[in-house]
Amino acid sequence: MSMPEFPEPNPDFTQEQALTMILSSIALEELSLSHILNAEGEKIQHVLKNKCCQSSADAKDILAVNKSAKELLDTVLQNQIILKNKMDKVLEYLPHPPDPAPPCPCASCKAPRGHCPCFHCCSYVCRRDS
Repeated sequence: MSMPEFPEPNPDFTQEQALTMILSSIALEELSLSHILNAEGEKIQHVLKNKCCQSSADAKDILAVNKSAKELLDTVLQNQIILKNKMDKVLEYLPHPPDPAPPCPCASCKAPRGHCPCFHCCSYVCRRDS
């Protein structure tokens, strides 16, 4: 699998394009971390399959691999916190579409716009065009 390529930095990028590129870079880091974690899992499986319960020296190898995996997971966790904070900041600045007006809860509403005669939704301001 080849690594994706980003375009050259361009001062004409819009803010939204730059933020989208940052989100893409976060996604690529997440992908890389998933590959690292998968390789660590395969390493643990290999050691357990080939060394499990053969001798006390092998127990030391298993404990060493376990320690290595723990240290790697600690590092990945720290990276995840940084990536999450980075993503939260980027999402704050991305433009959000306006919320659409909710539909009238009464399917049979035929009242003029702004008036809903239904008892169960009398406080609702109908937005239907009639």
